[in-house]
This record gives sequence, structure tokens and C-alpha cells, in this order.
Amino acid sequence: MNQKEVSVGIDVDDVQYHGSALDRQTGEVLSFQCRPTLKGLIGQLENVRKYFGGAALKVCYEASQVGFSLQRDLQDRGYPCEVVSPSSIPRRAGKAVKTDRIDAAELAEFYANGLLTVVAPPDAEVEQDRDLLRSRQRLIQQQGDLRRHIQSLLRRNGLHYFALLCTTRPSARARRTGGDALEETHWRTHPHGWLERTMAACTGSLKVNLSLWFRQLKNLDEILVAYGVEVGALAVAPR
Repeated sequence: MNQKEVSVGIDVDDVQYHGSALDRQTGEVLSFQCRPTLKGLIGQLENVRKYFGGAALKVCYEASQVGFSLQRDLQDRGYPCEVVSPSSIPRRAGKAVKTDRIDAAELAEFYANGLLTVVAPPDAEVEQDRDLLRSRQRLIQQQGDLRRHIQSLLRRNGLHYFALLCTTRPSARARRTGGDALEETHWRTHPHGWLERTMAACTGSLKVNLSLWFRQLKNLDEILVAYGVEVGALAVAPR
């Protein structure tokens, strides 16, 4: 006799886990919630298994900031678990109410009916490599934000020579559409020497403001150099 199978959808966040278990044969649903810890979740899954008479559980959750670590932890403890793509989750027309409990129930329903796309899980080392690349990309974006802020601060105070150290080019959208060239400013070089001389001639709050922002930028530049070394080493690794 085949063991009964129950599909479990988990809505994962940093405050609380909401879960919903669905017996597809009977349509019976059991909802639960717990603290966002592995211990708390395992306890709730044990309760679900007992409630459904020792049924086999299939667990899924939506790909999120948790990554694949929860999947690995659950599978190590004997709970088959899959991570599903957020873009594959059907959206019901006219749905006005959205709660974690409802999201978990829909996840279990869609999962039980085979309507979700499962994400191929990387191993822990590959996931860590991806995190390294994402972190570097995030810092590159912060570097651009810092540069633009410093440039705006200088222009507001009549320090326009800085613009000579930059290049401009049409925006990507203008290049694609052939429309008017909306200018984007790019730092051609690191004008640290000019900025340091400019700050030395400033006084009051402007000097303080520029100095603090410039300190952040230099620190970020140094960190990105270190990230570049690590990414370079990763790029030539045999694996």
C-alpha cells in the first residue's frame, strides 16, 4: 500500500514561518506557524506528519534571501524539500487580500498540482561563490552612488572643474531607441588628487561633508580592489 503524501508550502521570512499542508486526495488543509528557526520548523513538520497519520511530506518554499540552506537542512533531517521559482507561481486574477498564511496555502496547492518550477539547487560552495559576486556587484552600485553624490555636492557649491575629469555618453535607452541623448556621467579616472586639493581649500560644513564622503569612497575603492583579486582567483579555479 502506498504511503499517503502531503504537500507543504512554507512562506519564509525573517519574522515568522507560515506553513500550509495539503492532502490532495481529501482536500484537507492544516496551517501552522513558528519562529524562523530550523528547530521550530522541524517541530511543526513533525506535528503535521502525526496529524496526517504518518504521511510522507513534500516541502517547498519560494526562492528568497534564505537561499538553499534551509533546503539542505531539511533534507539532511529526512524531509524532501524543493525551492521553487517565484516567477512560476500563478497569480489569481482579482486577488485583493495577500497574507503570509494565504501565500503558504496557495504554495502548497500549486505544488501539489505540479504547477511550480523547481530551481536546481547549487552546492554550498557554489552558492557562496554567487554571494561573493553579488556582494561585489552591490558595492559597485554603492560606489557609483557615492561618486554621483560627491559630484552633485561639488556642483551645488560652484566647483565645476570636477566635470572635466568625467566623460559623458548617451544613455543605454537613448542608444536603443535612437531618441535624444540623455547624458550619463562616468568617472574616467579617480580624481583623488584634485578632490584632496579642493577639500583643503574649503571651509566649514562643506569641508567636513566632502571629507567624510571622500573617506567613504576611498575605503570602498580599496574594498573593491580586494574583491577583484578574489573574483580573479575564482575565475581561473579549475571547478
